[in-house]
Amino acid sequence: MSNASYFKSKFTKNIFILIFLILSKIEARAQQDTAQLPFAIANEKKLCEEDCKNKKEGIYFTGLPDISQDPSTDLATGRRFCVFQRKTQRPFFKYTPYRKKIDIRFFNTTKDQRELKLGLDIPYIFNTKWRFRFEAAYEVNPNLLYFGTTEKSLQGLSYVNNSGETVTNAEYSTMQII
Repeated sequence: MSNASYFKSKFTKNIFILIFLILSKIEARAQQDTAQLPFAIANEKKLCEEDCKNKKEGIYFTGLPDISQDPSTDLATGRRFCVFQRKTQRPFFKYTPYRKKIDIRFFNTTKDQRELKLGLDIPYIFNTKWRFRFEAAYEVNPNLLYFGTTEKSLQGLSYVNNSGETVTNAEYSTMQII
């Protein structure tokens, strides 16, 4: 790993941790530690008791590998990391699987496709009915050319006129419409 890519990955990771901490502090000031819901939620939205019992409290990390093969991008590998925050003292513990989630995805192929996606999801932000979602993505894919990847796509545009002749590199004003 080069110094530049190492710096970018460290920088990206630190930015998301900083955003996560800032939003946690802002939300902590806006919330009250009460067990009562600030507004009515239907009982159908409530998680089952078994799910509530098995939920972890606090901040924890998960990760998944991503391996695939595609004819245009060849062999692809990647990783997906999620950071979850759950709090039992909050009123929404039984209504949402998490309070905050950060999602980070890296993807790389043998034909130079690169992808980085960052996401943030906060249901019931500031103890309101609102949900905050943010996603940013960066992709470099030299295989997504508009006209294709063959030499034929580099030829000029052409059409067949009324007499059956092929006309190449014609101007729009001189085209004969069939």
